[in-house]
Amino acid sequence: MTAFDSLSAREHASSLAFPRLVGSPGEARAVRYIADRFRRSGLAVTEEPFGFSARPWSVLRFSLGLAAGTSLIAGWAVGRHPLLACLLSALPLLLGLFSTPLTLRLLSGAVRDDAEVSGGKGLGRSLNLVARRPSDAAGEGPLVVLMAHYDSKGQGMSLPLRILLFLTFAIGGIGLFLRAVWKAAVMTGGIDPLAAGFGLLSAFSALAMVPMRADNRSPGAVDNASGVGVLLGLAEAIGGAPGCLPGVEILFVATGAEEVGLQGAFAFLKRHAEALKDRRQVCILNFDGPGVAGEVYASAKTGLRSRSRGLLRRIREAGVAEGVRVRAPAFVIGAMADHFPFVNAGIEAVTLAAFGRDSLAIHTPRDTPDRLDAEMMGRVGRIALGVIHRIEKGAPK
Repeated sequence: MTAFDSLSAREHASSLAFPRLVGSPGEARAVRYIADRFRRSGLAVTEEPFGFSARPWSVLRFSLGLAAGTSLIAGWAVGRHPLLACLLSALPLLLGLFSTPLTLRLLSGAVRDDAEVSGGKGLGRSLNLVARRPSDAAGEGPLVVLMAHYDSKGQGMSLPLRILLFLTFAIGGIGLFLRAVWKAAVMTGGIDPLAAGFGLLSAFSALAMVPMRADNRSPGAVDNASGVGVLLGLAEAIGGAPGCLPGVEILFVATGAEEVGLQGAFAFLKRHAEALKDRRQVCILNFDGPGVAGEVYASAKTGLRSRSRGLLRRIREAGVAEGVRVRAPAFVIGAMADHFPFVNAGIEAVTLAAFGRDSLAIHTPRDTPDRLDAEMMGRVGRIALGVIHRIEKGAPK
């Protein structure tokens, strides 16, 4: 099998570990670095600019505020106005159940052609870097897209804390709804302390997330310089090896504006939708935060629903060959990754990540290069190579 240089991957990640929020000078610096390394690996590089609107985040923040308000009122109304309490407590619950498809639809509509964006308020620009081997030609064989986002952001709270708040919001909302239904059934009066507690829990969690805004204070070493490091390591291993994996067409995609709603992934899907639809087999391997010591995770979910089972099976097999148990999260809540738009479009896509103690620094100024683990990046890179070999082996000749 083609060798993957884990030390080189970590070096790339360290070189990219500086604040690079979309629209900042750091973003442009990261683009230049990645494009240069792609070309040094013998790949042909294309820049694909796109525009996007930041307005969906205003809608999402308004929805969180609305959910907090209804939770508080419902908590007060339980035992006093049973029907009103049931109706109001159902609203945050429904918002939670349908948040993923609604959010994806909202974010998908935010993508603009670059020519449409004139620098107006609430609008922004970014670009994807798409690299391919000169020997690859579009055909009917398998297409493997290796992907990682290069932008970073600070958020005032770490990613794990945000996920915890989403979970708390969900637990509080479910508890409030069940308590409201029970109190309505037994028809008891007065303020219910348990319902009020659930309402406060859900409302506090939602309100805590309303003020979150992206800033440029995080160096983004783990999220997601480590993912780009793995991507560039794979470019060196595959692009620099003549005749490597000839039965598979491979695209290397560094996406922009992931941290403002997966906009680079949506833009890539929009631009290449017809070409992807015409292929017999398309697989997306996305790398997001794979650079910490801990456990390897593979997620194809967009909420609770399991997707991309064939690709997940190959990833687990490659993990076994590497001596790594690849885990799958039971659910995805409070966080998104670049596989979401593709899975939603019916394309096999999986995000490979790692989770450990240093993941707690994601989206904070503490996400620095000293947290990067070369051994883990090597494992993820070799698992990706194993998956591509298995796809090539299973391809019709």
